[in-house]
Amino acid sequence: MFAEKVIRAEDAERIERRLGMVKVIEPIIEKAAKEAAKEAKENTQCRIAKNFLSDGIDPSAVAKNTGLSLKQVEALQSEAAI
Repeated sequence: MFAEKVIRAEDAERIERRLGMVKVIEPIIEKAAKEAAKEAKENTQCRIAKNFLSDGIDPSAVAKNTGLSLKQVEALQSEAAI
């Protein structure tokens, strides 16, 4: 194989170890990215809901238009009242 002629055996071993680490770390990074995206979406939904509520929009309409549950919207409304 061409790589065997160009890459020293010790370098090839080091590369193989690093690739093995990537295979282990990659799913962890993917999971963290998905969780971060979910959290960002929830934060955006809450910010929009708070804006709607501050404009006097009915909580059930806020829930319908943000994707949050009515219970979540009511909790945000209670937070704003404090």
